[in-house]
Amino acid sequence: MRLADLSDVHWSGAPGGHRARGNRPYLHGYVDCDRIMVGEIGHSCEPGSGPHRIEVCIVGRDNDATTMTALRAQASSPQLTDLVVW
Repeated sequence: MRLADLSDVHWSGAPGGHRARGNRPYLHGYVDCDRIMVGEIGHSCEPGSGPHRIEVCIVGRDNDATTMTALRAQASSPQLTDLVVW
């Protein structure tokens, strides 16, 4: 996915899909499903129903340090409700 197609970068401890709490807040953003390259993210649209806005988790192992630094700076601060206490 292209960085230019990502919007509303934020921290969240509740990843999409399962809505289960993560072990810490992770960077997330949104991308329209018609901007995703085939095979990058599992998603299918019924004809005429898209595009959909999909929340994606952004992890360091898939991005270089410069990109992650820029995205962290762009993201809002994590909220207390996003933090997990063990």
